[in-house]
Amino acid sequence: MWNEGGQNERSTWKFVYKGEDLLPSARRRLAEHQAVEAQLRDKLARMVKDPASFHDDTKLQQVKQDVDRHSALREQLEVYCHEFTRTPKKEFTVRLSDVVFFGLHSGGFISSEAE
Repeated sequence: MWNEGGQNERSTWKFVYKGEDLLPSARRRLAEHQAVEAQLRDKLARMVKDPASFHDDTKLQQVKQDVDRHSALREQLEVYCHEFTRTPKKEFTVRLSDVVFFGLHSGGFISSEAE
């Protein structure tokens, strides 16, 4: 298969969805990030309480970063859900990265780093 380097026409495609069509995917992604964030916060609390893991600053900082990342995504998704609920008939233009972000292409999923 020939790999085109750089920009190609596909990378500039845009798609139009109504708020009501984006809302289920946004709610699903919100629930996923809420669950992962809660698991990571529990893991962080256990690590802080455990003297053995409390002193492993590298792992502790990584979990904190993971919490921050999922928390920021949760906040974004809360706003998206609010806006899609508020304006269900409004048309939103989304790009390829948005299709992936909302999981519109396959039902979407995120991996759990809270093991």
